[in-house]
Amino acid sequence: MLKKGMAWHYKAYDQRAEFAKWEKNAQTKRIGLWASPNPEKPWEWRKKNKREGR
Repeated sequence: MLKKGMAWHYKAYDQRAEFAKWEKNAQTKRIGLWASPNPEKPWEWRKKNKREGR
């Protein structure tokens, strides 16, 4: 998923250099979610879109 730009590498939980490299390559190629001019981090999206009662 990282190679195709379909996921974020959450470095706080996973320090594997290979994963960081795959994410950076996808960003450079502007593929997947990196094709967007301003991709939103999933943890930021969840913070903004909390459901009531949770």
